[in-house]
Amino acid sequence: MDALWIQIAVPLLLFVVMMSMGLELVPADFRRVAEIPKPVAIGLTGQILLLPCLGLALAHALELSPRLAMGVMIIVSCPGGAPSNIFTYLAGANLALSITLTALSSVITVVTIPLWINFASQHFLGHEDHIRLPLLRTFTQLLVVTLIPIGLGMVVRHLQPGWAARWRQPLRRTMAVLSAVAVVLIVASQWETVSHDFSIAAKGALCLVLAALAAGYAIARAAGLGRADGFTISVEVSLQNGALATLIVKPSARPSPAALAIA
Repeated sequence: MDALWIQIAVPLLLFVVMMSMGLELVPADFRRVAEIPKPVAIGLTGQILLLPCLGLALAHALELSPRLAMGVMIIVSCPGGAPSNIFTYLAGANLALSITLTALSSVITVVTIPLWINFASQHFLGHEDHIRLPLLRTFTQLLVVTLIPIGLGMVVRHLQPGWAARWRQPLRRTMAVLSAVAVVLIVASQWETVSHDFSIAAKGALCLVLAALAAGYAIARAAGLGRADGFTISVEVSLQNGALATLIVKPSARPSPAALAIA
């Protein structure tokens, strides 16, 4: 599959997904951090700190190869994805909390993604095969495909509330589909890489999702949150932005099948 076409299509799909997310948000959603700081703080801690630590522990427990371990660390460093909002909505859980966590983690991980990936690269690959993400370039790339479209969606909702209200529901239903399409495009273009050690990568992906679901729910309930908030946080922690992960993986000369499998 043509590499240039993939490099254009995947960021474009991700841009549409993140803009759709922006249509769900108003400034009051971010003020909710001050109004209900406990669920938001627990959710963000689970996404930004707990999940990468789970990924690190899982990579060692399963004795994954350095390349597979890097794939795990790439996906766990990403923010929550559109599917988490969809599942939360369908389950009747706390959608406002889900969207707030997804949006805020998308903002915060612009900074933390290169930090976690650079750490993982040094840890698993060592000096000889160390891959380092340039902080400024990575920050700029993530800014373009996350913060800018989210902000644009919020501006559209503010300036054209009627249009936004009419299109929010259809776009909400297609966010997960667009994310899946982006992942499929990457997998198709890298099928030889993905098929190599796929069974091991799939095992790691399943273990990671189950562990993240359990850990996210456990920390929420241990903190005294209700079942709805606990479910929301567990889903946010376990379902990451696979399209963004594949966008990070794609420039690598040897993309990891683990990241593609988990994404």
